[in-house]
Amino acid sequence: MIKVKFLKPHPRFGYFGGDLAEVASDAAAELLKGGNVIILPDDGEEEDEGDEDSLPSFLPARKKLAALGCKTLEQVKALFESGKLKDEGLNASELGKLKKYLDNLAKEEEDLKAKAMAADKNNAKAE
Repeated sequence: MIKVKFLKPHPRFGYFGGDLAEVASDAAAELLKGGNVIILPDDGEEEDEGDEDSLPSFLPARKKLAALGCKTLEQVKALFESGKLKDEGLNASELGKLKKYLDNLAKEEEDLKAKAMAADKNNAKAE
């Protein structure tokens, strides 16, 4: 099972944008390919239900990022890529942990896209 966050609904699933779920890896690949979800790392922690942002509770430097106005992982990625986080008060350790987190997230998404493409090729051959 893969932990995902829905960005938009999918006809086969009863979830809406912002909902968290655990889905089978083949379903996650289909949802990711369609742009319905983003993959969340699963390290046994849950998001805080009452938070107004949608940042995972296990995101490195989460409180500082939220204080900077980041409410989504996309905003965190953009701010990280801008190179301005050091100026905004994140130390080298936090920056290193955040880079590793974002790199792992990107790798998981790439792996799922590759699996989805392979599944599509297999389905096309079967037809």
